[in-house]
Amino acid sequence: MQDKPMVQRISYFADKMLLFVVTAFFGIAIAGYFSRHTPTILLVGLTTALSVVSLIKLNQARKKSAIVSKNLKEVLLQFYLAPQDVNRSAIAEALSSRYTVENSGDYMLINGTAVYTYLNPAPLKFDEFCSIYAHRPHWAKKLIFLTAAGLTPETSRSVAAIALPTPVTFFSPEQLYILLQQLDALPQIVIPFKKNQRSLKEFLSHALSPRIARRYLLTALLLIGSSFFMPSSIYFMIIGSACIVLAILAKMDIAARFK
Repeated sequence: MQDKPMVQRISYFADKMLLFVVTAFFGIAIAGYFSRHTPTILLVGLTTALSVVSLIKLNQARKKSAIVSKNLKEVLLQFYLAPQDVNRSAIAEALSSRYTVENSGDYMLINGTAVYTYLNPAPLKFDEFCSIYAHRPHWAKKLIFLTAAGLTPETSRSVAAIALPTPVTFFSPEQLYILLQQLDALPQIVIPFKKNQRSLKEFLSHALSPRIARRYLLTALLLIGSSFFMPSSIYFMIIGSACIVLAILAKMDIAARFK
């Protein structure tokens, strides 16, 4: 049996090639409607295809970033609504899969580095930092703060302005998420955010779903190809163009905004 990742890669490549061919064909058809200069027609087709594929790729990167942001909020919510000792134990267990972890009060010791988990929903204030820092293990060579809401601006400025005897590194919420992801220890989402669903949103979510894009592209290819043999070709071009626009919107996963 062929492995699933390979099948997915082939399907992804086929979708990209289909999008490239259809948009190039569309550009050639449009250019051919106004010009008979073959190099210009081919250049317009190639430029159209490359522009659309680049736009889709850029949007997919942006979408991936948005998904990480959404997942980050879900993960942080689990920390906010759980006792701090439970959070600390979970992270200590995750770190112990790769490092030797020793507990020392509120700190975890890893190879001479003291790690403190501050997983409150509010940013770390400077007075809180000073209180935590004062109770640090004095034999630690370095301190790391894992934060779920970052630092207040005052804390950032104040810590940067003083020469601490033991250097401190702060992990932002994003860095904490990446760390837990690398350790394969992201908390299970047991308390999700509520989702407001509406009938119109559900319709748009389905109509602009990425899995529908291929159908739009094939329809556009059929209509634009037929326009060369029909007397009223402009109507076929218009409808084919609309199908391409819908395919592009679907590939950009506009539907995700309606979920």
